[in-house]
Amino acid sequence: MKNPGKKYDYDIGIIGAGELGGNLYLELNKIKSYETSSRINLSLFGRTEEKPIIWQEMSGEQQSKTYGYKQLPDFLDRMDVLIFTASKGNKHDLEQNTRKNLGLIRNLARRLDDFHGLVVIASNQTDTLCYELAKRSKMNPLKIVGVNGLETERYRIALQKHFWYEKPRIQAYTAGFHHDSVMLTSKTLINDLPLQELISEEDIARINYMRKDMARNAVQQIGTTTPITVSTIKNLVLAIIDEEREETVSTIRSYKKMGIYMGLPVTFQDLQPIVNDYLIRKMSETEQEELEMACRRQIAFMHRQGAWENGAIDLDRIVFEEKKQMSLNEQSEWEMKRRVKELNRLMDNPIYNEEYLQTLKYIQTEGYKLLSAVKNDTTIII
Repeated sequence: MKNPGKKYDYDIGIIGAGELGGNLYLELNKIKSYETSSRINLSLFGRTEEKPIIWQEMSGEQQSKTYGYKQLPDFLDRMDVLIFTASKGNKHDLEQNTRKNLGLIRNLARRLDDFHGLVVIASNQTDTLCYELAKRSKMNPLKIVGVNGLETERYRIALQKHFWYEKPRIQAYTAGFHHDSVMLTSKTLINDLPLQELISEEDIARINYMRKDMARNAVQQIGTTTPITVSTIKNLVLAIIDEEREETVSTIRSYKKMGIYMGLPVTFQDLQPIVNDYLIRKMSETEQEELEMACRRQIAFMHRQGAWENGAIDLDRIVFEEKKQMSLNEQSEWEMKRRVKELNRLMDNPIYNEEYLQTLKYIQTEGYKLLSAVKNDTTIII
């Protein structure tokens, strides 16, 4: 049964018609009605129109559209999700690839100041590129996410290989960064039993080595990691449009009073990620220490790329956007009003101008009263 308060028709654009973007275009065109109750209207944007047309002919799908990159601004108003797959340089050289991709992101950022949909970044290094886009554009930082599910997927595959004889039901998560994530072993369940009660620390270390080695093995065997990346992005797209599945994405978080993008398990609502905070708060002390070290390495990496700037992303704005999103789920009118009063106290920063206020909507699901927000300069009154 469909939820009358939910969106079921999505316009999704893929930026980049290379190997990753083209194969993703083919895969999303194959999505069947039994996989989702939502409808996808797909567009592919290439540097020129030639490559997108080739991919369209390969797909045999004439309903989806293909365009050159220069035409992108003409379609931003109608787009719900933009998936950035464009890339330059050697994708197997993370530092060089990221440095060149930062140039592509800076060029894109100028075009997205007025974009209110969700941007999904799939190119290397996703956490750094998300940070750069949030820093350079006027977008809501929470509406920028990176593909980070590969880390979790490889962890789950490694667990399946270790427990192959049991055909295990696996619940497993990672947190951290692309190419530098932490296995949340304290929250991993195998057939509903805690992983740490089933195997030794040595076995866990072997699983960690196995999942980290998967990317290198894939490149050696088939020359690319594109197949698993495409599958991961498809699962992320389904999580975004269905608003039920949990996926790991790179999303904005506060680290030492600074904004940083890192991979965390989320669900989506209204094209915005909702972090599984319960899971994150319950991380073991060892996992917290490992994540702290990974954060330091990520910041050092971004320094080398010329991307990191202390305080470049306004944390007050992130708090504002998070509280706005939390209000969407409130079932108590009294609690809604209390949260709006909290927002009033947060909104003394000049960043909250008329444009941001116009985007502040409180949409209640079926059975709840729609509360109207009245604008008065930089104050919300109910």
